[in-house]
Amino acid sequence: MFRIGVPSYLIPDDILPNVDYLIRLGLGISDVQLLLFESDEYGTNCPTPAVIRELRQRASDYGFSYSVHLPLDLPFGANGHDDERTDRILRRAIESTLALEPVGYTLHLDGNGLPRPWGAGGDTALSLVAWQERAEERMRRAAEWIGSPHGLCVENLESWDPVVFEVPLARVGAARTADIGHLWLNGQDPIPYLTAWQPEIRLIHLHGVGERDHQSLCRMDRARVRPVIHYLAQHYDGVVTLEIFDAQAVQESLACVRSLLAGAE
Repeated sequence: MFRIGVPSYLIPDDILPNVDYLIRLGLGISDVQLLLFESDEYGTNCPTPAVIRELRQRASDYGFSYSVHLPLDLPFGANGHDDERTDRILRRAIESTLALEPVGYTLHLDGNGLPRPWGAGGDTALSLVAWQERAEERMRRAAEWIGSPHGLCVENLESWDPVVFEVPLARVGAARTADIGHLWLNGQDPIPYLTAWQPEIRLIHLHGVGERDHQSLCRMDRARVRPVIHYLAQHYDGVVTLEIFDAQAVQESLACVRSLLAGAE
């Protein structure tokens, strides 16, 4: 049976107050996804050693683990823009949280430099190969900082064909964060992807979709959600993060998942 997690950003505050808020809610969760950011405008929320000690104590006291979502919107795998800054941010995010022994580190690969359609031949094919080689190089560095390539979990995004990530992922030996909401947003049935990716999946993100993603699962037709939950219950024993950033929507979604698991609907 899978374990359920939620993000560390339900209230507009730092990581530790959010973890304490989750504890007060008494949701009975098994994992907290730490959402890390760093920017020139807002600074960084990478936890200090003092905060790490507090987070370790909370995990010990309340019996949950941590997963980490690395900072977004970095040109990771792009064509050489801001390499040193990107590596510095990623390394700081990883090394600041290693003491928490996270289940995995979710990474977004930047596909903005990729031409479309995929595999069209000519310059497009050459550009794709160059992008994959560059992504592989940078993923290897991130895996070294983590200490294991399987701790690095590449997420499928709603904007990019996940197939283009398969070459660097396989070469590095990285894992996957399978985002079910992104597959739904693209109009895809998640189960064939979950089946194909199963040996590589270390983390799963689950959220409802409508006009946009990261919504309550209650906004979804239960006929779409039910087979996914039943599939995960039978085939996956890792962390499923309800990647939703509103406390009420998280509680609704948690109730939905538990109801479906109990066979009540």
